[in-house]
Amino acid sequence: MSASMLAGARWKRLVILGDSDMSWTDRISAALAAAQPEFEAFNLARRNLLAAEVRITQLTPALELKPDLAIVVAGSSDIARGEFNPALVRSELSVMISALRAAGADVLTLAWPERHRELAALTAEVTKKFGGICCASSSDAADPAAEVLRALAAFLR
Repeated sequence: MSASMLAGARWKRLVILGDSDMSWTDRISAALAAAQPEFEAFNLARRNLLAAEVRITQLTPALELKPDLAIVVAGSSDIARGEFNPALVRSELSVMISALRAAGADVLTLAWPERHRELAALTAEVTKKFGGICCASSSDAADPAAEVLRALAAFLR
């Protein structure tokens, strides 16, 4: 994916919150840095955290970094650990996304139905409710970085 897709991007501070390996976001950061020389990225994501743990450990530090763009991925570890509670995950996503949006950040989430249809649906619902960007993929084999770059480029149009 070419950084030219993000030409004109105004984002200068990306914060990544999540419950899994988010190393693919390095490609997002590189593309945004090419589009915006003052760009900085902060990856707060940690593997194997429940959605509530993501909120408890990452939301306040994320807000303190004053992002204008945030990527939020939560709920998959709840599923992996056999502790998926849709109402609780919906609530945790709502708190995180609404707080970041209220602080002025654009928020991007991932909804991958092949990984877990219910999590994808509730993530998309909450993201839409708070005016975020939901990156949906129909293929579990999709490259998350490429999908996110396409979603951000579409948002900029």
